[in-house]
Amino acid sequence: MKLKTKIWILLGALMSVVLLIDLSISYQKLAAELRKESEIDARAIYGYMMATRRVYQQVFLASGLPVNDHTVGLLPAHSFSRISKDFANWNNSGILFNNVSDQPRNPNNRADRFEMEDIAWFRDNAKARERVRNIVDDKGVGYLLYTAPIWIESSCLKCHGERESAPESIRLHYSRAYDYQVGDLRGVVSIKMPTHRLDTRRNEIWGGQLLKSLVSYAILFLALGFLLDRLVTRRLARLQVNAEQLASGNYGARMEKTGEDEICRLSDAFNHMAEAVETREHALQQEIAEKQRGVAEIHRLAYFDGITGLPNRVLLMDRLAQLLASRRRSGQQEALILLNIDRFKTVNDARGHAFGDALLQALGARLNGLLRDGDTLARLAADEFALLLPDLSQHVVMASRRTLVVAEKIHAALRAPLLIGDEEVTVTASLGIVLFSEELEETPEDILRRADTALHRAKDAGGGLTEFFESSMGESAEQRFRVERELRNAIPAGELRLFLQPQVDVDGKLVGAEVLVRWQHPVRGLVPPGVFIPLAEESDLIVDLGVWVLTETCALMAREDMAGHPLRLSVNMSPRHFRRVGFVPWIRDLLATSGADPSHLTLEVTEGLMIDNLGEVVAKMGELAALGIHFSVDDFGTGYSSLAYLKRLPIHELKIDKTFVQDAPHDPDDAALVETILSVARHMHLKVVAEGVETAEQAAFLNARGSVIHQGYFFGRPEPAETWIARWRAAKA
Repeated sequence: MKLKTKIWILLGALMSVVLLIDLSISYQKLAAELRKESEIDARAIYGYMMATRRVYQQVFLASGLPVNDHTVGLLPAHSFSRISKDFANWNNSGILFNNVSDQPRNPNNRADRFEMEDIAWFRDNAKARERVRNIVDDKGVGYLLYTAPIWIESSCLKCHGERESAPESIRLHYSRAYDYQVGDLRGVVSIKMPTHRLDTRRNEIWGGQLLKSLVSYAILFLALGFLLDRLVTRRLARLQVNAEQLASGNYGARMEKTGEDEICRLSDAFNHMAEAVETREHALQQEIAEKQRGVAEIHRLAYFDGITGLPNRVLLMDRLAQLLASRRRSGQQEALILLNIDRFKTVNDARGHAFGDALLQALGARLNGLLRDGDTLARLAADEFALLLPDLSQHVVMASRRTLVVAEKIHAALRAPLLIGDEEVTVTASLGIVLFSEELEETPEDILRRADTALHRAKDAGGGLTEFFESSMGESAEQRFRVERELRNAIPAGELRLFLQPQVDVDGKLVGAEVLVRWQHPVRGLVPPGVFIPLAEESDLIVDLGVWVLTETCALMAREDMAGHPLRLSVNMSPRHFRRVGFVPWIRDLLATSGADPSHLTLEVTEGLMIDNLGEVVAKMGELAALGIHFSVDDFGTGYSSLAYLKRLPIHELKIDKTFVQDAPHDPDDAALVETILSVARHMHLKVVAEGVETAEQAAFLNARGSVIHQGYFFGRPEPAETWIARWRAAKA
């Protein structure tokens, strides 16, 4: 919208608002003034009536005239009703007036329903001198009703006091309206002024005022609009025209100086700018444009594919070389994935090269959506693409797993059809993966060649597959990836099983059991923990696994407690649990909801837990120990070397690793380590659990050196919890 239009609209809106406010105030003021005039007229009539009424009353009483058909008209009550009726013959204003009563002697002076309301109102408001209100009678005619009270005065009692004291002619002529007292309300003076005449007069006056206001405001609106147009919009429009000319290339455009105000100074600034632009813009713009076009074209031709717009082989090899140079410093593992569309030649032969090019563009766009920051997707030639993945991990196994995840994402992305024009096309791809070697001095050409070898192996296998250059590494990564994926589904699917292994004292008496977890795979059967526990430790699955184990353990403990068979159980907890913000509240809620006795629960933690944030670990373990939970240091002596944490943590027992126990009877070094651990435990008043006790000789060795709790195959292998509990109950019975 142009500025000129905006100014006229805003000015019109402002003037309209002001006009409406002015007219509203004027109308209300006029209505109030006319009503006030009407009230003044009513008061004048009221004064005339009351003065006439008193004169009539005094004259009639002084005359001594008897009341009869000839003289009754001289009574005030009768005279005003007759005057009111005859008033219309002399005045066409439509005003009605009378003195009325709720107990009239003259039937013509009986109050109507509006006047009766006012009589009742004056009785309730004795101090009021008048009442003014708008009414509408039964015929729909509106009036401004003015009423004033008529109070009994002492002179009124001659005719309205006691009947015996009234003049004989009054007493004989009237049988009602006696026994009034001074101050009683006899009736009201009623004056009715038609409102239609008042409305007509108001509309006539208002019409004239409205016409004058509209004309005045219209003139003011046009004058202000013309003034703003002359002073602002026209001059800004000329400035805009010159600016547009300058922008379009007319560098000779200039503004005329017509004064010294702000717009004139703006015009001067425009002229200075135009002069500067005129002298430099042409040559500078042309030079910059030429350089930019040249650089962009050279860069595009050198480093980017003409069909897909992706990096080409040259740029890929350059980034490969940079990665090879930097990885020696960072120690990070990288990978290269080569992708080849299966049977792409068939598509080209059947639909033509234009369709094939469109397919390549669509595929490049979809693959581009899978990239991380720092990844490189390139088109090498024909239907071959390359995906360079830097900074995967410092460990080869983890890097291979992550590369395999990317490959799986590519295969999954290609399962959805590609839209080429109005046609949907589904393609598959073969992938070859190579991880950068940690030992060989590689060149970009070596890496590309190895990836190409893996790609051809995938295509020879039938297409739609992924192959690693090093088959053993690829198979291992694929197996680990498959196990992790199946384990992630196994937890909610209920494939995990709780196993127990007994713990006995020096006399062979059962003192508790360690809780172990096994995976009952629906196809491969019982999966050893060494296959899936390390994988769970590397990912977040160890947390889900620990949640399941501890939940089942608490339920088992609570069930046995209720059956009268309290059982102490030990559960391994990963350091990942302690790092979770809600770990302590979660255990507290779990114990409360399950009903398990926390004093029968031992949590086994490794020494690695104490390496980071020891203060936080101390606080969390202290909260749990306050609930009654015991703590055991698992695999003691194999990890963190400092023993200072034993003084700060609420540790109840140490657990000797089986690697020390199994060779202790014959190996002096292991024997010395075991004896040292037993000595530390004895001085710190800690219990000791020795795991991996498999022979009587090992048990005897331990018993000879201290009070040790034994755990191992010699005393019992891990068994399913149900089987173990049943056998334990039978032994107790």
